[in-house]
Amino acid sequence: MSPVAPHPQFTFVREVGGIEELRHRENDLTVLLLQQAAAPVVTFMVTYSVGSRNEHTGLTGATHLLEHLMFKGTKRFNKAAGQTIFNVLQRVGAQVNATTWYDRTNYFALRPKEHLSLAVEIEADRMRGALVSDEDLASERTVVLNELDRGENEPLRKLLHAVWSVAFVAHPYGHPTIGWRSDVETVEADDLRHFYDTYYWP
Repeated sequence: MSPVAPHPQFTFVREVGGIEELRHRENDLTVLLLQQAAAPVVTFMVTYSVGSRNEHTGLTGATHLLEHLMFKGTKRFNKAAGQTIFNVLQRVGAQVNATTWYDRTNYFALRPKEHLSLAVEIEADRMRGALVSDEDLASERTVVLNELDRGENEPLRKLLHAVWSVAFVAHPYGHPTIGWRSDVETVEADDLRHFYDTYYWP
């Protein structure tokens, strides 16, 4: 495998185990590249160093709720414009998803390699252009509360939440990533916009 020729705005940092690390010269965005020629597809993922460890009592579940809202619309890709993020990516055959955990949140899509630039455009717009509206929060709050209800029927999940809340009494790891119900029920869009503006940067 030959190294990727770095773009003029990127500096090559190192290569470990076939993974190349590049750094953007202006905003310190880290890019990891792994080339595999097995199929004509590419996976593009953006990972933010923010998770439930960045939350506090009263705002637990913010990372997870925001993950849901990040699919609802940006300045360029939104329902009013007739092109939601899901629709645009699925139209070109992409498989799309996201995950939230204690230390990170990621957004990823697998698609035919010729549509890589589209995925990059969407993530660039979503990084600083998410709408995070009151209307979208209302609909996604219901979705997350349903997830919480389903979790009540999972003994292992309830055990993990109980153990972590006792093990990390004075640390945010004690909060479940999905948040406590009372916080999910009362969080406001302004709180999530502030959270987004604090953590969603290169």
